[in-house]
Amino acid sequence: RMMAGAGGAGNEGKSAVTHVRVLGWGIFSQVGFEGRKCTLVVMSPVTGRRHQLRVHAVHLGHPILGDWTYGDREFAEGMDRMMLHAWR
Repeated sequence: RMMAGAGGAGNEGKSAVTHVRVLGWGIFSQVGFEGRKCTLVVMSPVTGRRHQLRVHAVHLGHPILGDWTYGDREFAEGMDRMMLHAWR
């Protein structure tokens, strides 16, 4: 369970809660990105804050692949989209 509080350490945003479940981890094998560590997770937002999953992923030290705003910009340059997928 990931929780971000409001108003602490320069953060003036609202609190947010996300449940995170790790499905697996390993080494990224896509051509051009070999050797990068990766983690496959299911993130379920409890609250509905803008960019909540992206911010929480960075806070955990695992930015979403291809996220130009919050993630690793150098790594995101080689991606044609963000690797964030939704389903019900």
